[in-house]
Amino acid sequence: MTCNVSFCQQCDPLDPSVCEQCEDHFVLLNSDCNQCEAGFYIFNGQCITEKLNTLYIIIGVSIGVIFSVIAIISIFCYFKKPKQGIENEPLLQEIDE
Repeated sequence: MTCNVSFCQQCDPLDPSVCEQCEDHFVLLNSDCNQCEAGFYIFNGQCITEKLNTLYIIIGVSIGVIFSVIAIISIFCYFKKPKQGIENEPLLQEIDE
């Protein structure tokens, strides 16, 4: 049976006017294969706006920078902390009588 849907890779075996899987670079919408509109791209079978992708990149980079700054400050504070131990205690103690 021939598939009647343009750009369809696999149609329903019982109904050739219903697409089940589209060719690459096309998205399945209401049993038809469509290209995404300008400003959108296909991701996991859906048309996703490019602005959303840019927003996720900005958020990811911001979180990475924040954690890096926190790590650097933590390391700096750790090494600047005064060491307390036997080295800093006086060897002899004076006894008041």
